[in-house]
Amino acid sequence: MVIYSGLSHLWKMQGQLATYERCVSDLRDAYQLGELPFPSFDWTGWSSSLDKTQAELLSDLAKCIPLLALVSKTEGLPDFLGRGVNQIGEACFAALIENEPAKFAELFRAYFVGALSVWQQLHGDFSDRPIGEAPVAMIEPIVDLLTLSGYAYVWGVVPFHVDLL
Repeated sequence: MVIYSGLSHLWKMQGQLATYERCVSDLRDAYQLGELPFPSFDWTGWSSSLDKTQAELLSDLAKCIPLLALVSKTEGLPDFLGRGVNQIGEACFAALIENEPAKFAELFRAYFVGALSVWQQLHGDFSDRPIGEAPVAMIEPIVDLLTLSGYAYVWGVVPFHVDLL
């Protein structure tokens, strides 16, 4: 739960950092403090620190996936495994886009195990449902896994250039 909260706050802060920088710049231009110097902010350092913290939290979350897969779903509690697998999958895709193969490799191992574990849990959840309903819901984690694997394969084979995107 702490990792999820940390990632949520980080994504919000990363999304607002440019707004904060613009706001401080506007304040600096609008208000003169006389002889007092306006404080300086290391925006690049803050951004770098947020990125580093996010990478550490994602790595920690990836390490939790195999353990979460062993825990049975409990009525009334959030689906920690499903949420973690989803966040790791998004981070894997981001690593592909950012051309970070080492990060992708680290996270994809956990995503692979997690997607199969989610599928296994869904298989048990839908065992008492009519045959027409179960396959659609049960196959979603596998389709997501295959889609991400396909993207990874294409990114690994096709040389993408900035001017093509």
